[in-house]
Amino acid sequence: MCADEGFVINVRKTRIMRAHRQQKLAGLVVNAGAQVPRSEYDALRALLFNCVRFGPDSQNMQGRSDFRSHLRGRIAWVGQTSTRRRDVLLALESRIDWAHG
Repeated sequence: MCADEGFVINVRKTRIMRAHRQQKLAGLVVNAGAQVPRSEYDALRALLFNCVRFGPDSQNMQGRSDFRSHLRGRIAWVGQTSTRRRDVLLALESRIDWAHG
């Protein structure tokens, strides 16, 4: 199949992933359907909650110049695979007081 299209499989990067294990491809868990790993969703949700509670400046540990856009990008990444998760994260993001950092 791959060879028919002119591709070569790199056997060093090939893994057998059984059904009972977390199957990841390009950073997404793909067992039942593509989805952001739960740990990454939970970490983003916690970050947003802490932004609401303590202010976004206290959570911008890497000193991003446009932290708001960074967070919205991460929310969009999660939202590509789950509208329910996206809506939860957007609701948290809407509660952040950006005026007072």
